[in-house]
Amino acid sequence: MTNLLTQIAEARIGFSKNDEIIANHIVSNPEQCAMLTIQQLSALTGVSDASIVRFAKRIGLSGYQELRAELRARLSDSLSATRRIEKSAASGDSTPNYLSDFIGLQIGYINQLTRVVASAEFQQLVSYISNARALYLYEDGGASMSPGNTLQFWLSRFGLQVIRITPSGHRLFDQIVHHKPSDMLVGFCFGKDNPDLSNLLEYTNQRHILSYLITDYPHGYTASLCANHIVLERGPLEIFHSMSVPVLFCESIALSIAHLKGPITSQVLRELDELRKKHLL
Repeated sequence: MTNLLTQIAEARIGFSKNDEIIANHIVSNPEQCAMLTIQQLSALTGVSDASIVRFAKRIGLSGYQELRAELRARLSDSLSATRRIEKSAASGDSTPNYLSDFIGLQIGYINQLTRVVASAEFQQLVSYISNARALYLYEDGGASMSPGNTLQFWLSRFGLQVIRITPSGHRLFDQIVHHKPSDMLVGFCFGKDNPDLSNLLEYTNQRHILSYLITDYPHGYTASLCANHIVLERGPLEIFHSMSVPVLFCESIALSIAHLKGPITSQVLRELDELRKKHLL
């Protein structure tokens, strides 16, 4: 952040009115700006996307993506456990609060999630899943298995067919090649592009299969292949990634479908409870 502040200070003589507005907002709110898309920063400052790009170039950067990367690197450094402990040791503070900072960030992302699940896009996704013959589900085999497990667990209980796609290798298309017209694909893509998911999306585009992408990486190549995607903020890419928001998102889908299906869902769950009691499971 020091280097970025220096770049801003050195370029300030030639700043326009819009440059001053952007600079003041960044210097006053560096953590917030690290999370913002260029459209969000534009809305907060009242200047255009193009003005923000010109500002970034005026201070010696290639554009907004590099500007945000600088801010995220600063935030990553400030939240790093090692850095916080080092600073604490140097200052004599025996109570480093990096965990509180991390949890505070997650609370902020959950607050953003409440706006996502209230959106028309979310309700449309719920409707599509509820009416699909089968839901093809792709995760990268890493942390995104957690929200995938959540979706399969609940939706299968509600009588929906969930088909997990093998994460990689020559078996990638084994299941989806049997798709029907009312089927759909939901893919998870976190942190970076996913070549296998990109291949799947190219296939679904060719075959006109409805596809949705759940991601925190909306500007990558994988996201460009999917017309329908919902963005979930999980924090700067350099920081430890919690899956709390994606899991809550998937639980929100399940709860919304349960509400949508109403008595049918309740009946299925009651039958499951009766079977468990009968067989002492």
